[in-house]
Amino acid sequence: CKLGKKLKEALVFLGKGSLNVMAVHCIFLKLTDYVYGVATNNTKEVMSKFPISFEQLRPVYVIVAVVGSGIFVLCRNKIVNRKGVN
Repeated sequence: CKLGKKLKEALVFLGKGSLNVMAVHCIFLKLTDYVYGVATNNTKEVMSKFPISFEQLRPVYVIVAVVGSGIFVLCRNKIVNRKGVN
């Protein structure tokens, strides 16, 4: 059925590069921790929690990590899809 084929294509699209997206997502989480920690003079011990160090920043984490990961994927796809890049 056509719906099954479209669902399969959507799942394949979402699965492509999901490991890269998750890695970039974690990088953006810790980058947000670092920026906030430096701005508020927190110690490395406070910022060492994983994946997030500051509970009050949950909305910021979501926005930064999702947007940052999305931008990364778009840029990566543009670079990989260029002629000459295999």
